[in-house]
Amino acid sequence: MATRFTFAGGNLSKLARLPLYVLARPVQWLTPRSRREWVFGSGAGLSQGAWELWQEVAAREPDARLTWLVANEAQAEQAVDAGVEFVAKDSWAGFWRTLRAGTVVVTHGLGDVNRYGSGGAFLVQLWHGIPLKRIHLDSPATFALGGRLPAAAGRILRGMYRLSTRAISLFPVPSQLVGSRIASAFGLDPARIAVTGDPRDEALVAGTPASRRAASLRVLLGAGVLSGEERERRLVLFAPTWRDGEEDPTVPTEAERDALEALAQRLDALILFRPHPLGLGAYRRAIAGAPRLRMVSSEAVPDVNAVLSAVDALVTDYSSVALDYSLAGGHIVWFAPDRASYEKSRGLYEDYEATTGGHEETWAGVIAQLEARLSGGPEAAASLAATEALRDRFFEVRTPGAPGRVYEQVLARRDGGAAAASAGLPSVSLAEVPADPATGTGPTVFFESFYGRRANDNPAGIDAALAALRPDVRRVWSVANDTVTVPEGAVAVLEGSPAWARERAAASTLVVNDWLRTPVADRRRQKVLQTWHGTPLKRLALGRPKVGLRTRLAILRQTRRWDALLSQSPFCSAALAGDYAYRGPVWETGYPRNDAMVLGTRADARAALGLPGSGRVVLYAPTWRDDGRVVLDGAGLAALAASLGEGTTLLVRAHSRVTEGFEGAPGVLEVSDHEDLGELLRAADALVTDYSSMMFDAAAISLPLAFFVPDLELYRDEQRGFSFDFEAEAPGPVVREASALPAAIAGLWERPGAFAGAYAAWRERYTPWDDGGAGARVVERLEAEGFLPPAT
Repeated sequence: MATRFTFAGGNLSKLARLPLYVLARPVQWLTPRSRREWVFGSGAGLSQGAWELWQEVAAREPDARLTWLVANEAQAEQAVDAGVEFVAKDSWAGFWRTLRAGTVVVTHGLGDVNRYGSGGAFLVQLWHGIPLKRIHLDSPATFALGGRLPAAAGRILRGMYRLSTRAISLFPVPSQLVGSRIASAFGLDPARIAVTGDPRDEALVAGTPASRRAASLRVLLGAGVLSGEERERRLVLFAPTWRDGEEDPTVPTEAERDALEALAQRLDALILFRPHPLGLGAYRRAIAGAPRLRMVSSEAVPDVNAVLSAVDALVTDYSSVALDYSLAGGHIVWFAPDRASYEKSRGLYEDYEATTGGHEETWAGVIAQLEARLSGGPEAAASLAATEALRDRFFEVRTPGAPGRVYEQVLARRDGGAAAASAGLPSVSLAEVPADPATGTGPTVFFESFYGRRANDNPAGIDAALAALRPDVRRVWSVANDTVTVPEGAVAVLEGSPAWARERAAASTLVVNDWLRTPVADRRRQKVLQTWHGTPLKRLALGRPKVGLRTRLAILRQTRRWDALLSQSPFCSAALAGDYAYRGPVWETGYPRNDAMVLGTRADARAALGLPGSGRVVLYAPTWRDDGRVVLDGAGLAALAASLGEGTTLLVRAHSRVTEGFEGAPGVLEVSDHEDLGELLRAADALVTDYSSMMFDAAAISLPLAFFVPDLELYRDEQRGFSFDFEAEAPGPVVREASALPAAIAGLWERPGAFAGAYAAWRERYTPWDDGGAGARVVERLEAEGFLPPAT
């Protein structure tokens, strides 16, 4: 029966154990630890890199006392089979061994060993996969309490998490990219992270491809998954991740099971199902009666990496097993029917498409992909190249010997001495990674746009003005992942990495367009320019209905960090300052993000987007709703595109906070990932929006406007509220029904003077400064107000 673990249940258990932590603390202070004693534990048993490190320590220190702490009978049986000394982790012996150990090795957390005896030990925190989904401090799911306890319990829980992460002495990773995610997720000093390679991946890099495949087949044969005559069959592995206590949506129906069985017969393959150990879903019952569909449970094969080298194709969703499998080099098919809801509840470290390049939402799609790739069609080479690219992104170190490199890091850090170098690449602390060079040699300006997910908007407009007017300035961008492209001549630093921390601390000015999530390093020396990302129609921050006390305090703390606020117009100045209770300087310069749009040409914009020079272009750009609703879905967009007539292109730009895309709708070109908002507006003949601030930017180039607002009363009166009488001032048709939208759009060209007076007033009020020189005015203010030292 599946384990029904949830974050809420686990967190309640943590809070209940708080008195025991307090009682154990004096005992930890008074008990001496021995460097020759090591304890190991893993939530997955003798696996996940802890076992590989055990073997390394046993070979290097034959006189050391090594103890494995087990959580159940299955793990005890593994320890007996391996011939290692073990005790129950929650026993008095487990407490004493942990209390005496100089070094403690875990793969999931302190719960792998005796949590009450671990304080003061040198803690090696291995991990059980490269995180695609957000974990620990980065995910709200981590602190779920099921609504059963007051807010104070949540604060205590966060404090407990932070105390446990501060105990980590060494965290090995395979690359700086992974290290930046770990530093963020654990709130960890980058100096405690070492790029050594991951011991858990040793089975995927040691030896030759043939020897690795043979070893994996032996594991599958020993677990009874394969018979001897099936050794040469192709193997497909399906390995979904855990969904935080929710049912897996990928359990096949009877028809889907039969289709999978038929595929396996056509390919002479076996399809292996390996649900997550904590996952919920009746896979065993679902595949019963299909002889080529087999279960590979975590009980039968504790370490999935031990079998990956025999797998020809992997099907997964958000599981880190995909990244481990990239070392094996086979085909990966991404299967995520619940992508939108999963991203909303759990969150991912980067856009899903940036990782996957595309995914399937049905078993039928998965079957088609597997057949195409495993039959050697033209898709096969592209598929393998994508896997190789994934490997290269996440694994800087992929040579054998990671357990030895981790062991040497332990000796060097724990004992303060230098360890002998091992074969392969040297281990490197993230703190030792040099900063990237920059074109400028003068003061540093540090940019962040939309929490590092993009390098655009007002910060990009200021970057462009600095590049032209102050080439001596070092322009550094914070990026959430390595797929974000920064402006030419600028430097990208991964959020949370040592280079990020150094560059941010060295900057004279921080330029951000959303909330500043990390406090400023030195308020006396550094300045923060908050550019925001649009003139608001909807009420923000304190202006929203029903804002609670905690949110109010957070907003006030946020605005106290701003040294200046950028504004597009007098109206914008009053609206932003009012909603954020901001009392500091407001720079009313216009928006630098619109400079290139105002000065550019439609022909250039269309050429950059690959659009034809002739024909009309309509841009649909809705804002996001707090409840996640999408008012015009893919089918609605396809109908709209068809109604616009031949020769008209419908561009669709989803808001950056909307996870659902609209790709695949006939006649629709999705441009949600296009960085340059101004380029989209410049290319268009009309903008259709609802409550988005793009309605103001469009006025800078007199772009005709139509407003599709089927939920006007709900959005205005209950969810957000408006800063002015929108219906009275709107400089274009306000449409309530999708069926009326095509006629409203056509009327923009058929009756161009219908809203001429309203449009002229709109432009005068909301974009008086958007003349192409806003960026230059901002640079002038940066120098005049002491944000930027003068050029030498």
